Amino acid sequence: MRTVLNLVGLSILSFGSLMAQDSTVIRLDTIYIHQPIDTLSTAFKILGKWHLESASFRVTPCTQRSYFVFKDDGAMVVEHFGDIDTPCTSSGVAVVDYFVVDDRLIVNDYTRVVNYKILAIDEMELKLQQPNGHTKTYLKVW
Repeated sequence: MRTVLNLVGLSILSFGSLMAQDSTVIRLDTIYIHQPIDTLSTAFKILGKWHLESASFRVTPCTQRSYFVFKDDGAMVVEHFGDIDTPCTSSGVAVVDYFVVDDRLIVNDYTRVVNYKILAIDEMELKLQQPNGHTKTYLKVW
């Protein structure tokens, strides 16, 4: 017999596995978590290094050096570059936390939480909308 608990839209199974047509089961230690495929697919697709390709505002060869590295432990490495009124300068490398929830990328840099909308994602391209409405497109680095 299986025990199924529903918490905030997730079905947590105490043991065994259960597979519905529109969902996937992943195993974390001895607990199974049942989530929609889209969320899991986005969480897996986002892993890796992404360089800034374009944006809805001015992008230069310098700012295109900006990147994110999404790791599978929930850490994100970030480095931004800027050259407006200065030579090309790095902001420095920072490590922050991130979460993928539905079509949202939530980033916690320990001083604030930023909620980006994921407009599109596939194996090669990630398009995000910032809270201020600006969009950025990133390309995957292999």
